[in-house]
Amino acid sequence: MRGFVLALVVFGIVVAVNEVGNSAERRSGGYIYTGPAKERLEPYLEKLHLLKMDIEKKEKELKKLEETINKRRLELAVLETKIATMEKMRHRLYFRRDFDIYVVKEGDCLWKISGKDEVYGDPSKWETIYTANRDVIDDPHTIYPGQILIIPRLR
Repeated sequence: MRGFVLALVVFGIVVAVNEVGNSAERRSGGYIYTGPAKERLEPYLEKLHLLKMDIEKKEKELKKLEETINKRRLELAVLETKIATMEKMRHRLYFRRDFDIYVVKEGDCLWKISGKDEVYGDPSKWETIYTANRDVIDDPHTIYPGQILIIPRLR
């Protein structure tokens, strides 16, 4: 009985191999198909290849979109900061009239700003600017380009 079952299994394997076309040979990275198996599989393998190429293309597009989104988020954060600063300024401007406005430029510091002739002409008066702008300046040693500062007029 075992011999008969073994013969049926061997016969089944032979039939299956003949159906595929005696053709699947294992190579590094996959199988190499020949004969009838290749003819049957070729359309599917071509579709698979095209889909893989399309996925790679879409992944590159997605990466570019993600980079653009990140840039836009940064721009949005800068604009939101400027808007918040201007809102604070609006409230302060309503109540005060004895001041000038200064927009911080690249490389500015409170010492340089107070030393400008159009401001105070005296770098040591930087604390006056800091005191008037405590709501927008957390650290007097750190100011940012685009910040709007109130420059109190000295009497």
